[in-house]
Amino acid sequence: MAHLKSFRYILLFGWALSLGACQTPTFKPLPTVTLLHIGLSPTLDWIRPHMNLCTQPQAGLGLLVDPLPAASMDPSQADILFRWGAPAELKGQADVIGWDELVVIVHPLNPIQQLTLADLQAIYKGKQPSWKKLNAPDPTVTGEIAAWGYSDGDDIQQIWQTLLASPANPANLTGLAPNPTAMRQIIAGQVQAIGYLPSHWMDRSVRAVPLVGIPADMLRLPILAIFQSEPKGAQRSWLLCLQESIKP
Repeated sequence: MAHLKSFRYILLFGWALSLGACQTPTFKPLPTVTLLHIGLSPTLDWIRPHMNLCTQPQAGLGLLVDPLPAASMDPSQADILFRWGAPAELKGQADVIGWDELVVIVHPLNPIQQLTLADLQAIYKGKQPSWKKLNAPDPTVTGEIAAWGYSDGDDIQQIWQTLLASPANPANLTGLAPNPTAMRQIIAGQVQAIGYLPSHWMDRSVRAVPLVGIPADMLRLPILAIFQSEPKGAQRSWLLCLQESIKP
């Protein structure tokens, strides 16, 4: 009897296997992914994590982010372009999604207390080559000023030249930083150096110098999203999320 019961189990098991073999497996279709092509100025590279965060709630939306020099940006290059400050000639439409402030930086050991626009113009036009006069009565740093800038194609450099009301003369510069990260590292490593950053790139490795006599609207510039046609649906939701995410 026990042998018969065992045989019955074997029959049932074999029947289940044969039934499973006759069934056609079903596969769920993969979700359709729409790529949002982004052109991003290196000045705004700090917003990449915010972009990725805002992509997560948007089902089926993916990002393709290309670094693009601000000077050569054209709305036909991507779905949305991001740059700091308004270009001389705006192609397409633009939304302001945030703001950032231009900050002049020096090495933490430089005792300079403040700078005026005239000081900055003199430094970057080669008319003020030494820290000695600027740092009186505390001439801790007295050597030659190492003035750093960016290439003409960068949005931050365009903002700087507008502030100084003159184009940069490479002959007056110690060198050109390729991006804000490099600028911060350069100034942090040279006691006699001076440079400038968007405030979002600041950390304790450098010190911001108070600027006096300069209108706030010359230092506080918009972060722009530029496009040929108004984003809709998931793309619009993503852009609104990004705007909210980068608020201070």
